[in-house]
Amino acid sequence: MQSLLDQDFPLPAMTVFKQWQNKKMTLEKATYDVVASRDYRAPEVLARMLDLHNKNRTLLEKVEELRIQQKLRKLQVPFMTHELIDNWFTGYAAANYGEVGRSSVLGLIGESQSAKTWKAMSLWPEETLKLSCNALPHGILPSLKEFDRTIHKALVFDEIRTDQVLGNRELFQSGQWRVKLGQSNCGQHEYSVWLYFIPIIICANDLLLNPTSLTYKADLNWLEENIVQVELQPGQKWYLGKKVNGKIVPLDSQMLAL
Repeated sequence: MQSLLDQDFPLPAMTVFKQWQNKKMTLEKATYDVVASRDYRAPEVLARMLDLHNKNRTLLEKVEELRIQQKLRKLQVPFMTHELIDNWFTGYAAANYGEVGRSSVLGLIGESQSAKTWKAMSLWPEETLKLSCNALPHGILPSLKEFDRTIHKALVFDEIRTDQVLGNRELFQSGQWRVKLGQSNCGQHEYSVWLYFIPIIICANDLLLNPTSLTYKADLNWLEENIVQVELQPGQKWYLGKKVNGKIVPLDSQMLAL
């Protein structure tokens, strides 16, 4: 079988790149021709094409992600309001920016399938960075490198555990100082985020503590003072009903008192 390098008149790598750039050939064909060129710039051109291809794919996925989120939000039924959430909201009034040194966390606590995550994501629709805390080691949070203050107006930590909150207390205060994350002895993966006045919502089945722990009282006090915990009664849902033939039918469980 003839090697793809055995072409009589191979094109220079940059010529192939420009053809691909002008959408006159596929990435697969361009890769074939760049390799066949035996051009000393071939590795650089291949890396550049692949990088641009991957970034373009990511951007297209984000556009589609936003479209789907907006479409699904239109199909949602209204969510239940709650006095504690309304009061927590007032802490983020524009007049408080630059006037307060730290903020409280909103904790939506409750059983699975109560729609607490959907409720959390509905507070700042399409402007909230959702972070999954599931299956991470003790005290470790998911990466916040994707956080961008110009895009994200709130953070939701889903399926979070008590140890993850207590191990990162400064971060959850949305304070005035930048917080370093990913720290290690060599600092290879270290980065920092500034979360001042960024609303943080946590979703968890519970925020239990070990009563035999030496720090039990201090930890309990911190959770009570820094997290506005909102929990529905068993069987309640955060949404007010379900849509049947375009109409909202109330759920029987919503008749329970808060």
